[in-house]
Amino acid sequence: FISKTLLHFHENIDVNKARNADAGSSSKQSSLSLIPSLLDCLCGASQTTTPSTYARVLSLQILQSLLSASPGTLREQLMKAPDGINRLVDLLGHDASAPTSSGSVLSESAVPEEVRNQAILFLTSLASSSSILARLITFSE
Repeated sequence: FISKTLLHFHENIDVNKARNADAGSSSKQSSLSLIPSLLDCLCGASQTTTPSTYARVLSLQILQSLLSASPGTLREQLMKAPDGINRLVDLLGHDASAPTSSGSVLSESAVPEEVRNQAILFLTSLASSSSILARLITFSE
């Protein structure tokens, strides 16, 4: 699955380079739909359903592979995706361990530890690839 997704991603990039601006716009839009789809898999398209931990970790690994293969294209697509960076930062679950009124810390996290660890690795790589994205990641709410 991962190799097919990566192949599709690179085929769309190659098609975009080969076509002129008018013909390439529809292909670029299909390439841009990959990142929002991965973000939906990571964060859940709706509030009622949460994807499995395995699917979320794999989605982050795909994003990591795409970052290694073509960092400029991935950065551009993440910037254009709706709430792209904010949705990735939300995977860190920084509010999940807030103390309750009795002083105890909630042990149940909204984001599984495996997903959080993979998100840390990906966001670190993403931040080191671009100073602009590093600032967005650092100061996102």
